[in-house]
Amino acid sequence: CFQGPFVQVDELMEIFRRCKIPNTVEEAVRIITGGAPELAVEGNGPVESNAVLTKAVKRPNEDSDEDEEKGAVVPPVHDIYRARQQKRIR
Repeated sequence: CFQGPFVQVDELMEIFRRCKIPNTVEEAVRIITGGAPELAVEGNGPVESNAVLTKAVKRPNEDSDEDEEKGAVVPPVHDIYRARQQKRIR
């Protein structure tokens, strides 16, 4: 018995419905290369103008190794787990 992940088919069909496919190859190339900036959008191509397009805010990677390079972070005073991890590293 399949337990997921399930695709939200209605939303996917709505995205496909809003997509506008160029009639000619030249028109598609013009859109892709930036000849029509009003039609070029982030994602898979042009969609109707009434579609709500939002751009995700890029956040710094919290899991990056840069923190380790800068020096050891002092754990909170009552954080036993982190204190033991710091002892294990030293």
